[in-house]
Amino acid sequence: MWYLKLIKFLQFTGGPEIQLSPGRQEFPFSFQLPLGIPSSFKGRYGHIQYSISSTLKKSWGFDKTTTAIFTVNGIVDLNTAAGAELPSQFTKQKHLGCLCCKDGPVGFVFKLNRSGFVPGEGLDFVLEMNNQSSKPVPRISIRLKQVCKF
Repeated sequence: MWYLKLIKFLQFTGGPEIQLSPGRQEFPFSFQLPLGIPSSFKGRYGHIQYSISSTLKKSWGFDKTTTAIFTVNGIVDLNTAAGAELPSQFTKQKHLGCLCCKDGPVGFVFKLNRSGFVPGEGLDFVLEMNNQSSKPVPRISIRLKQVCKF
């Protein structure tokens, strides 16, 4: 079993020691995330998770460490993804009943206007239903499923 673990340590050290006065103190900083890092992800067999930690070192006691987990949504240029702009469709048809009691077919066509999408984008689709049987279709359900290959 393989696990992907990406850890990036960033340490702000050096400079003169300072003595903090009582009360709340803030130390703003910024850090540019590297280009091309993978998006955050949690799957059945692994995950990609990003965090940032801060340690308060005390000369007179135990050090205090806190960690914050954050999400990275990678920028994907679908213009460079082969086939992302192409429409996609899936067709399924089934005959109801069996042998001598066979009824007409029930089928559907599920269409997407393109094959590639990015996180946060709306997913527009068309579902064409064709019921040539004598039985009504009581309900239709649609499920979005993510398939991961490791």
